[in-house]
Amino acid sequence: MPSALYYPIIRGRQGEISALHHLSPTARARIAPLVDLPTGAADDSQPLDDYVGGFIADLTPAWGTEHPIYVDLTRYHPGHTDRRGRQIAELLFECASQRNLKAIPVAGTLLERGPGAAYLEAVAKIAGRTGRGAALRISHTDYSDPDTLSRELEAGLKNLALPPKQVDLFLDAESIALMPAELSGEEQLLAELVEALRVSDPFRFRNVVFIGSSVPENLRGTNDGKPLTFARKEFRVWKQHMSRPGASLVLFGDTGVWNPRQPDTGGGGGGPPPARVRIPFEEHQVFFRAEATDYRGLCQRTLRYPGVRELPRCWGLDSIRRAGRGSGGVENATGWVARDTNLHIETTVQHVERYLQRHNRLSELVLAPVRPEPWQQASWIEALDEEI
Repeated sequence: MPSALYYPIIRGRQGEISALHHLSPTARARIAPLVDLPTGAADDSQPLDDYVGGFIADLTPAWGTEHPIYVDLTRYHPGHTDRRGRQIAELLFECASQRNLKAIPVAGTLLERGPGAAYLEAVAKIAGRTGRGAALRISHTDYSDPDTLSRELEAGLKNLALPPKQVDLFLDAESIALMPAELSGEEQLLAELVEALRVSDPFRFRNVVFIGSSVPENLRGTNDGKPLTFARKEFRVWKQHMSRPGASLVLFGDTGVWNPRQPDTGGGGGGPPPARVRIPFEEHQVFFRAEATDYRGLCQRTLRYPGVRELPRCWGLDSIRRAGRGSGGVENATGWVARDTNLHIETTVQHVERYLQRHNRLSELVLAPVRPEPWQQASWIEALDEEI
């Protein structure tokens, strides 16, 4: 199975799914998304079976059937079953198989995926049936302690009944923004990663991915268009590791424009959500916010921010540009998420590829070929720019 360079974790709601649909062929061939099955709205009365089937029906055309995609169910109790009494993961992956979606299941520790072993048993069954292996997702609480990590890796492989060469290891720092100050420093995070790799390297997993997020949980503030800037600690730590002489190869993942604890629904305070534009640079992210009715003005202010116009061209950035010019639609909160997520993925995968190339590590990976598609992104964006 070809390797990916970047593993973006998305919530699996409409905006993020739309972002996948608009990816360039190059980004599509260089990433492996991890999609967390979202929960339905509180007032959604449709049966779980129908909801899961509809989710896969939306995800498949957006991502396609050529490249693998990870699907996790962290938002669901392991006791959730379908009409036939099967664990919900079995239903989800049966739907994926029917649509030829190359879905890979994600396991974790028994403590986090319980109570009981129903979910882990379902993942093992799915992995054995599909032949694509599985991912083992270990949280910071467990991988930051070498003894605990060693036990969980042994237990995880036993639960999956798979050899390490068929398992991808995700070391998930989760929300760095919510860590205590003494744990969230880059030096501490790097030391923990290095020690975790000392424990995990002898297993020889198929891929090892370091994941994290520095996006604050609470982005509330004044809707005056002034940007909120914060360092991408997870990316900086990954780069520091990869720049170390003799460092083992680790790939990168993050949760994009969301904090990992962002709920699927609610939290809006009863009013319309504020207008947002979220811009990723290599070392930091910049979040702009304004009143819901001022999205076009917010885009205009965003485009004047230093470095924005030099970002890689993509559907997300072009949509922001056209909204700012007045030649494109304003959309709504779902559309804003789609644009920002698409821009984040397209930009980050290029950052990752350039960094690996700079340190002569790309040759260690077998990458999927970039398939030609009727997708002339650069040419039609250049034509639009010439009209400005």
